[in-house]
Amino acid sequence: MPGSIFLLFVWIIWIFATFLMDKQEEHRWKIALFALVMIICLPLKISFNGFMMSGQGLIVLIACYMIMVKLSFKKQFILLISIFSLLLGYTGLRLFELYDPILMIVDRKILLAFLLIVVSYFVFPFNFLERVLLVCLGVLQGEFLLALILSKWRIPYLIGSLEVFDILSITIFTMMIGFIFSKIFVLMKVTKSKKVLH
Repeated sequence: MPGSIFLLFVWIIWIFATFLMDKQEEHRWKIALFALVMIICLPLKISFNGFMMSGQGLIVLIACYMIMVKLSFKKQFILLISIFSLLLGYTGLRLFELYDPILMIVDRKILLAFLLIVVSYFVFPFNFLERVLLVCLGVLQGEFLLALILSKWRIPYLIGSLEVFDILSITIFTMMIGFIFSKIFVLMKVTKSKKVLH
């Protein structure tokens, strides 16, 4: 069922932020609220200028832009170039898939998630937040471009569908696991070096 991976991912985030996160953590309520709003906006569809967009797609776009404006100008500039490159690549791959779906021998969700992870780690190897912004904004703006191209043939297309959010969920969850493991590895290295010093 499209959206099942996304729903599971968002519920896990909400439960973690609400019940398991440290009560003193300043971003705790923002994460919990964001996850709850995403669940509430699931059935929403917004129509504008002949285009249809999902409620969760609009929420993610707004949240990502709000985070992005707080970054330095240099980081914003690098991120914008990276997003533009990713949206062109994503749109091209989706058009190729529509043109010849038989050539997509691997499950499209896994293939797209894998490619997004590789590209995000290649562009931003040390910053988790910038990787998430790159993936979310690149994919969702790629969806806009895809909808614009398909509208010329009068093919209706939902921007930010549940299937797209399944791909984003797999991508971000995998990046989160990688981020947690890297933190554990650094912590173990520091502990080991302290023991050697003593």
